This record gives sequence, structure tokens and C-alpha cells, in this order.
Amino acid sequence: MKSNHLRNHALSAAAVLSVCGTPGCVSESSSVSPLRTGLMSEHPNAAQVETDQALKALAFRGPTQALPDLTDLQRIAVEHAIVATTKDLVSFHSTKDKPDQLKAVIDYVESRFQGTAFVVQRFEKEGVHSVVISRSDSMNFSNVFLGHLDVVEHLDEEMFDLKREGDKLVGRGASDMKGACATMLELFLNNQDDSRLDNAALIFTTDEEVGGFRGLASLIKDHNLRADMVFNPDGAYSFFPSISEKGILHLRLTAQGVGAHGSRPWQGRNAIELLMSDVQRVKGLYEFATEAHPQVISFNLGKVSGGEATNSVPASAVAQIDIRFPPDMTAAEIRSRIAGALENSFLEVLVEGDPVGIDATDEALLDYLEALKTNGVDPVLMHEQGSSDARWFTEQGASIILTKVDGSSAHVDHEYATVSGLVKLYEILDDFLTLVQDNTPKSRS
Repeated sequence: MKSNHLRNHALSAAAVLSVCGTPGCVSESSSVSPLRTGLMSEHPNAAQVETDQALKALAFRGPTQALPDLTDLQRIAVEHAIVATTKDLVSFHSTKDKPDQLKAVIDYVESRFQGTAFVVQRFEKEGVHSVVISRSDSMNFSNVFLGHLDVVEHLDEEMFDLKREGDKLVGRGASDMKGACATMLELFLNNQDDSRLDNAALIFTTDEEVGGFRGLASLIKDHNLRADMVFNPDGAYSFFPSISEKGILHLRLTAQGVGAHGSRPWQGRNAIELLMSDVQRVKGLYEFATEAHPQVISFNLGKVSGGEATNSVPASAVAQIDIRFPPDMTAAEIRSRIAGALENSFLEVLVEGDPVGIDATDEALLDYLEALKTNGVDPVLMHEQGSSDARWFTEQGASIILTKVDGSSAHVDHEYATVSGLVKLYEILDDFLTLVQDNTPKSRS
């Protein structure tokens, strides 16, 4: 069901046509830059076997139901609204060291829903602000649309003033992930009276970039947030869904030696050497990921410290290790195996996060693939190495759909999202809402 409830304060279609007729304004939202599906199927992270399984399951479900398109005038109005909202969101310097801006960006979101049919629930924990927008004060939903409004710092202040360069919206957070948040926000506003949102929620947090512990984790653990399906456009590949995202295990190894003067090393025990021998033992436990085989467990020695002077034998040394692991492994088994291999060090866990995985024939995933195909995207399922707040829903068994807007990578200097890609995402999600409302796990039980 395509929305006829475009925002009251959006420019009229005629006015938008006039704006888009000005120099430098490109309005070709319906034509996303071609997705190189053939090449993506050869990508080391492509899940080709699972893609084939999903497409067969989709074909078995029967013909795609007819879903009407936005009219040209509706599409132009949607484009204008998404661009304006993205500009607003990017203007907030919502970095971890600016709690006033973390609050302000959530204040802005709340203001956008004043006087609508939605209930806005605000939450705050230790300076981290979050918002849950839905039809009621429930925290148990069939479908959750999840985003984060915090960003990493950028030295160029002008990156917080969104610029349009042809089809690109350039600014901090445009790709990660304020453009996607603007799109989901507009989708909810434009469908506030639509029954498809009866048991859906739009959720924004402000601490994903630092782990999500006081944002989404708090909503789940302290406020009993539950979801059957979670759509999170904070993945790695434009439009293509990721069926796995690695778990996180940050470890600290500490070795104790015996200090001595550097001229008499035999009188001591060099803690750095003891530590590094244990690091080598850990590296020998697994065949870790490479560029050619990125989907398996990975190892990164991120930080090493020890010793006080060149002419002394170090009495202690510390290493911090970043391990990422796929859904077929557990943090507990990795911890146990590493602890058993250590001879000179003791082990501490600094950060631990679940991996994300979804079956290739999951009904919600198939609904998303159908929405992609309806909108001219030939999908490829992917694996990815990063992590996101979606991992907090893993324990619930939610159907987690990870994807990304069309644009640059996250955190780069010239970060951008494409206007055409954001409008395409809007159209995909509009169709996805129709398809998924009857296919969440709760509905099938």
C-alpha cells in the first residue's frame, strides 16, 4: 500500500519540481546507480549457496503480489522530505563527547512526531538518549526499524553542514546512518494512519558507535524491549542483506615477569617475551581470516604495552586482542580454548558481543528479497565482518535484516549517501511493510 499521507509541511509537488529545476539539483530518484549484481556474486563475502536457497524458496512462494508504485509527484515530494530531514540530522554534532547533542538530536526526532498518531517514549541512561516511536506504549513489537543517530568525530566542522553534490548528500553520518534514519522517519510519518504500522516501532539510539551498552542494550535489558523482526540498515552492502555478522570478543592478556637491569637480563624474566610467546600460541589455535577467506574467525593484535625503559627488563606486559567470530562459533568456546593455551598470561574479557545470523529461508528475509526484486534489485545474500546494534536482538531469536543505503563506507572523510538510493530504500521499505506484516514469527506461531 503506497502512502497518500505525505508530510503536511513538505513542499507541494509543483514547488519541489521548481526546486529540482535549479542548477546542481538532480532528481532521478527512481534510477539508482546500477547494482553490479554479477560482480557481487563473486565477492569473497557473497553467500552464493544461501542466495540460491533463498531464491528457490521465494519462487516456491508463488508470484509476487502486485504492489503499486509511488507516482512521480509523490516520489519527488518524498525525495525533498528525505533530503531536508537528512540535512537536519547531520547538523547535530552527535558524537560521544557531546551529550548535549546526543540529547538534542533525539529532541528533534520527538518534535517531528508531535501531534501525530504515534506514542513517543524517551529513555536516558548515563547521558545516552534513545527513543521508541510506535502506536502504543508497548515494548513488544512484531516489526522494529532500528537506527542510530550518533556519529564518529570529524575534524572538518563543515561536514556537519550537509552539502548536495549532484546525486550525493555529503556530510558526517550521511551513510552511517543518518540518511537511512531520515528515510525510516519519513516512512513512519507518511504512514501514521496505516494499519501496517499497528505493531511496528521506529527506534533510534545514540551510542552504537561505542557499543550500544547504554542505548539498545538498556532498552532490551532494563525495559524489556522485544521484537520478532528487526530491520537495521547499518550493514555493509547497499540494499543487499547480510545473513551473518560476526560476534565481538575483545581480550586482554597480562604477563608478569621479573624486573632486572638491562645489562643483566639473565637476572630477570622478560614479561614482553613471555606475553608474545602466548600471543603466538593464540595465533596458532585457528586458521584466521584472510582477504581471500574473510568469513572465518579473525584475529587482530590491537595494542601492546610493557616495560619502563630501554635499559630494564620489563616486569609486566599487556596485550589487547580483537577477535571477530561467525555465528557457528560461540564466545564461550573461544575463551575456553584461548585460556587453555596460555602459559605465561592471564586472560580478561573486555567486550563480548553476539554474532548475528539469519536463515536464508526466513520468511521476513524472503519478504525483503521480494521487495528488492519488486523494485528492480536482483539480490545477493552477503556475509560481513563488522558489527552493529542488531546483535543485541540475537538472544531473542529475532529475524534480523541487515543492509545499507547506497553511498560511501562509514567514517570516511568524504562520507555520502546517494539521494536516489535513499528514495529507493523508501520504496523498498514501503513494499516491505506490506509483505512483512503477515509473516513475522509471532504471526506464524
